[in-house]
Amino acid sequence: MAERAAGRALQPGRRLTGLFRWETLLAVVLLALVVVGFLMMTAVRSIDWTDYEIAIPAFLAIVLMPFTYSISAGIGAGFIAFAVLKTARGKAREVSPLMWGAAALFVIYFLRDPIDLLLG
Repeated sequence: MAERAAGRALQPGRRLTGLFRWETLLAVVLLALVVVGFLMMTAVRSIDWTDYEIAIPAFLAIVLMPFTYSISAGIGAGFIAFAVLKTARGKAREVSPLMWGAAALFVIYFLRDPIDLLLG
């Protein structure tokens, strides 16, 4: 019943070609999202939660993705936190150049809106 209401909200009265309807497509997509989320969460048990340099960036990524409705925000926060924590602990050399580059690009990504507001 809920999937029918959601299907109608997306495309009222419209049908896809052939036997497929919007409601069916929506149900399949939702099922796929649940399965992908489940598979992502199975990897959580292999995180070393006693190592704060790993656990805090992983926690930020896991928590910020659903709360910000943005996968990139969660991943970005995790990348930045990883680089900052490694640097704060005196292990900056353990961070690969690719991670430094990605973290820098995510800092620019997060600062884009405030910079636009300042510049007008």
